[in-house]
Amino acid sequence: MIWTIDPDGDIGLTKKYDITAKTIRDLLVYRYAPPQWCIQFEVANGPGGYYFGSADAIAMNMWPSRGLTLHGFEIKVSRSDWLNELKKPEKSERFIKHVDYWWLVAPPHVALDSEIPPTWGWIKATPKRLRIHKDAPALFEDGDNESVNRVFVAALIRHRTAKSTAFREAVDREVKEKIAIEKGLFDDQIKSLRRRNQQLEEYQKQLSEALGLSQFSYNLDGLRDAERIKAAKRFLTSVGAYNLPNLESTAQTILDRVRDLRAALK
Repeated sequence: MIWTIDPDGDIGLTKKYDITAKTIRDLLVYRYAPPQWCIQFEVANGPGGYYFGSADAIAMNMWPSRGLTLHGFEIKVSRSDWLNELKKPEKSERFIKHVDYWWLVAPPHVALDSEIPPTWGWIKATPKRLRIHKDAPALFEDGDNESVNRVFVAALIRHRTAKSTAFREAVDREVKEKIAIEKGLFDDQIKSLRRRNQQLEEYQKQLSEALGLSQFSYNLDGLRDAERIKAAKRFLTSVGAYNLPNLESTAQTILDRVRDLRAALK
């Protein structure tokens, strides 16, 4: 994160978070989760020829006891985008007339308190949480917004249907990609094991030929061969280079005695 001077001057320093619109959307999904809420993104203000733009997000409360309220959201992650938004108030007005509450969702460094329109609330976003900084006022008195615009409802339903199809297709693609990745890893492991097996077989063959033994196998014969190799190794280790003169002398003595014995037996 980067530290910047707060433009209001009443906080001193404020954090400038490295946060993306996707992060904010993920946080909104978590905050406005089913079954109490249904949230959609990039919602048009009408289908077909009625289309005049889209809201970054619309969330509807699904519980009659909570009033079935509609909340609209404008997501901003940079101050320049926010200042451009302030220059085009008509953009948000197309949606504010259809919802009960309208919110800016942005990191702390994006806007000033004095810049938030009276009809807006402000939810401050950090990489890990959302926090209401300024409450959004109710845009309609009780009962004044009971007759919801049918064009807007059609846009919501159409968007939901399209997103559901797109979601299923995205899931299918992701599953197929993961299966392909896992299959590739499995194939690589199989190839590696085959190479290793070939190396072991070649080593076994060379060792058997060098020792004049039958091919090793994972059975009792193989274990017996292994014990023989260990015994030979212990013998060679015990002899060592420094014992060679004594060994040669002993061997020569034995050879002389054998010759004497043969001569005596003639």
